[in-house]
Amino acid sequence: MHNGYIYTRDRICKDKDFWRCCESHRLKCRGRCKTVYGLVTVTADHNHVPEAEKIRLKAFMADWREQLAIRGGRL
Repeated sequence: MHNGYIYTRDRICKDKDFWRCCESHRLKCRGRCKTVYGLVTVTADHNHVPEAEKIRLKAFMADWREQLAIRGGRL
């Protein structure tokens, strides 16, 4: 996640990771970025607004799964 957008790793090349927008197929988005030693550089813009709600949902689900694991499967 970066600047409100969700990315999936596209490829790795030596010390660089290349990422594409997770909406590249559904919305034909060309949003891309790369990371070099943890530094993020956006290389192509998105054709949609940031996905703040989707990011909040992912964070909620991750927290929920963690709580479920801590409590042995019982909430």
